[in-house]
Amino acid sequence: MEVFIADLDAVGKEEEQAYAALLNSDERVRSEHMSVQRRKTFLTGRALARDVLGQILGEPPQQVDFKLLASGAPALKKEGPFFNLSHSGHFVLMAVDDHPVGVDIEHISKSRNIDAIVRENFDEAAKRAYFVLDLAERRPFFYRLWTMKEAALKLKGCGGDTLPLLQGLKESPAEPIHFYSGSLFDYFFAVAGKEPLRTMQFILKTPLKGRESFLTPENTLLS
Repeated sequence: MEVFIADLDAVGKEEEQAYAALLNSDERVRSEHMSVQRRKTFLTGRALARDVLGQILGEPPQQVDFKLLASGAPALKKEGPFFNLSHSGHFVLMAVDDHPVGVDIEHISKSRNIDAIVRENFDEAAKRAYFVLDLAERRPFFYRLWTMKEAALKLKGCGGDTLPLLQGLKESPAEPIHFYSGSLFDYFFAVAGKEPLRTMQFILKTPLKGRESFLTPENTLLS
């Protein structure tokens, strides 16, 4: 298991032009209709995926070809490793593994009404655990559980509107899901897989040159 992170704040015009050159024709057309920030995120995510997978497959990044799953997430057209992308704020996160994987990252918002979200979307056990916490402890608890639920949904190939799908996780899944959860600056993230995630290497890849060990954040292994 490897997790790669790209910092959008480190992506300038020169990098954007290089990343755009890696897109196929459909992706290029799609990107032309995006806002400036959304296009930057899209370009960096696709370039990150092609850069990492190209190294794994031994192919030039521009030759790595994707298909879209029913959820709208990209996947390799040919047989190869599983990967998943997530973005929030100025980070793009990518997890790669030999088994299906889901990843989610969320910026911690101080203004978000998380009490209302918990009441509407969490099961009774999670609600009780949340509302007995001190006010200062509720926001970290929420974001840890939220990112785990999102990563689990992406692992299972779910797509569409987030909140209704979260309600579908109020019942235990048929198969166990293993989580790796942690914090990164003012973000929370989670990776979900069908196999125990005992170790994880974080690699900073912005700009997309070389491979550099980044960090081992404080984390909790949950299963």
